Amino acid sequence: MSAMEKNDSLFNGPNYRDQLRDSLKQVSEYKQKWQLVDGDKSRLEAQIQRFELMTKRLRKQVEDLEKNEEELKSKNRKSARELRQAQTEIGQLREDNEHLQKRID
Repeated sequence: MSAMEKNDSLFNGPNYRDQLRDSLKQVSEYKQKWQLVDGDKSRLEAQIQRFELMTKRLRKQVEDLEKNEEELKSKNRKSARELRQAQTEIGQLREDNEHLQKRID
């Protein structure tokens, strides 16, 4: 049997056809799995982009809220200072009023 005849018998035998069918089936299965994984990858990449945008938006909101908080704290300190000054002035005016009332009596 020559080398050419051995090759022909390898490619024409029943085992070769079975192996070829099994190989084609396996290639098809791998292709389907690859498509599923590729779809999952695309879906996850889109999800990552949405999460990154959401994170950016939430960080901006946090910065704005922190800025508002600082402004409110500043206004609160100013109001507290003005209240203390007004209370001090009221106390002084009451004392002046009492003193004047005593002078009248």
